[in-house]
Amino acid sequence: MKEAMNAKPEKQGNTDVSRRRFLGYAGGLAGAALLLDSCKKEDEPVISSGDGVMDLGMNDTGLLNLIFVISQVEAAFFEQVVLTPFSTNSDEIGLITRMRDHKTAHKELIRTYLDGKGTHVTTDFSAINFGNKDGVLENAELLANISTGNCNEAARLLISDKHVEIVAKMGSVNARHAAAISNMRSLGNFFGPVDAIGEEPGILPANAIATINRFLTTKVSGNNLPNK
Repeated sequence: MKEAMNAKPEKQGNTDVSRRRFLGYAGGLAGAALLLDSCKKEDEPVISSGDGVMDLGMNDTGLLNLIFVISQVEAAFFEQVVLTPFSTNSDEIGLITRMRDHKTAHKELIRTYLDGKGTHVTTDFSAINFGNKDGVLENAELLANISTGNCNEAARLLISDKHVEIVAKMGSVNARHAAAISNMRSLGNFFGPVDAIGEEPGILPANAIATINRFLTTKVSGNNLPNK
């Protein structure tokens, strides 16, 4: 079994969270057998022919790869919010910081689970004014809802039960993030979009990709992913 990464605690504002806590959280999502490590494999993604768009792959691996891409975008987004905070309210920034830590743990978990062969992307947040609270929270809620809905749909489309377990746990955390951000935008509002029976709807891979591509320099495609 690979050894977990050792690192000194990281501090952000009034929130003191150690790397060990990040990894413990992420490892708990997948069970005791999956420990994050310091593996830095950066395998080149598969480039689809003609247009330079990066194809995410097929079946379970492709669906997990899409979750990896979304997690990278979320981790980078929340990292930027922490670096250039829209508020001096320590409670708000502390909450955003914890979300960043969770997104980082999700990203590292899936990267390790894919054995370093996931598609690595470069984010583009040039259209976002990180000093504007309303704009930041609007985009934060959009990303949280996309990641939640994508996990919900992936849990239906995945073949392997062990993959479903991991994705369902990640989706639960993402849903709590979405609720917290919704409450930050409108006090007392903890609910995002729901379907006719009050459940959070799934988002098909093609729709998740269409949204997440807004935040990427080089776009991704899911032409070989299940979409029904």
